[in-house]
Amino acid sequence: MDLKLSIYAQPDRPEEKALLIVDQARSSKDATVVQTMLDRASILILDSQRELENEPPPRPADLPDGEEGPGTLSKMHRERYLLWADIAKIAWKSRCTRTARLAGEQVMHVTMSLLCNYYVN
Repeated sequence: MDLKLSIYAQPDRPEEKALLIVDQARSSKDATVVQTMLDRASILILDSQRELENEPPPRPADLPDGEEGPGTLSKMHRERYLLWADIAKIAWKSRCTRTARLAGEQVMHVTMSLLCNYYVN
């Protein structure tokens, strides 16, 4: 929301850049433009995820105040989850099945990880 309020600020994080692209795709009427924009947003998020895969998950003692342990998402993961859900929804409406499937797989991956973490811990 802060990003939308500061229209002159350049986004720093890949998630913020992807959010702007997804918002532009949402307002577009041309399916090929929507496909291209959603592909760009997907690549940004996937690259960001690959960079973070090498980092170990935080231990409960390392979590900042207000964040919980297993079965919850950090703010960054929640943003990504919502971005993937938006991409899947927009792609499905625009009949961009390849992108909708990729985004849906990402949403399901996060959902299943949450469930597994919740029931294991």
